[in-house]
Amino acid sequence: MNNSYLTYDGNEWERRVFSWLHLKYPGGQFEEVPAEHHGDFGIDGFSRDGIAYQCYAPQTPLKVKELYENQRNKMNQDIDKFIDNHKDLSKLFGTLKIESWWFVVPQHRSAKLVQHATSKASLVKSKRLPYVGDNFHIHIATGEDFAVERQAAITKRVEALQLEETEVPEMEVQDWADKNDQFVQVLDRKIRAYSGETRESKIRSLRDKWIERFIAGENTLKKMQTDFPDIWEEFRVLKKRRENGLFTKYSTATAGAAVLTETLDQFKAEIENNLPNLVSLADELSVATVAEWLLQCPLDFPDAS
Repeated sequence: MNNSYLTYDGNEWERRVFSWLHLKYPGGQFEEVPAEHHGDFGIDGFSRDGIAYQCYAPQTPLKVKELYENQRNKMNQDIDKFIDNHKDLSKLFGTLKIESWWFVVPQHRSAKLVQHATSKASLVKSKRLPYVGDNFHIHIATGEDFAVERQAAITKRVEALQLEETEVPEMEVQDWADKNDQFVQVLDRKIRAYSGETRESKIRSLRDKWIERFIAGENTLKKMQTDFPDIWEEFRVLKKRRENGLFTKYSTATAGAAVLTETLDQFKAEIENNLPNLVSLADELSVATVAEWLLQCPLDFPDAS
């Protein structure tokens, strides 16, 4: 599962990584190193097996070159602190030898950063610091390094599941429409019913958007079923329960647009209230599910011609 393009607030990223590390190292085997009180030593924490951890996330999405420069500069600052604060760090680690320094980031997109890390690791070893092991190295880590802990955190509802939203090419949308003409005709009828739209170009545009959301949702659910089957099953049950109640929407007294909006809002709220670890996906999944219901007929508008 590729999360390369997900972005985080720096504090949020640190909290997320800490939750993984506490799961990875139970019983006090991971120690946080707060920076508030004379503690910014170039690490955010360390484990008793000799790994120092530094978390970092840029504030905004960056292009590859900018991201590399941003991360390189941050690594330089923190490794300098890891060297310069040798007296305090000696007291902090005691007899523990640090065998590696992990730079934990949401995005790792440059081989040059690995080269730079190798260079900085050589610099650290050349200083012969009492708390650094002979085979010291720097590792650029992402969420993939904590796949087991991440899954446990999501299952325990310690954090929300985040999946990279798949972009659906226009050609894929058109190909799906060409192969599913019967569903397309049903969807076009419903678009006319809920929107009152008569312009074919506008109907086609709305149709393509619904199909695109349906395909994107299917892709997301396939990832979820593979990587988080328990959460996928919880969502499937919730979706089926809501689907079974859609017949109550069949009323000629309510306009199609109102039914559509209410269905979207209610299902999104049900996801947020019943599956808090899917809060970050509530918008995507509610729209994708309604798209499926429109295509496959659980959601209809009886006053449509």
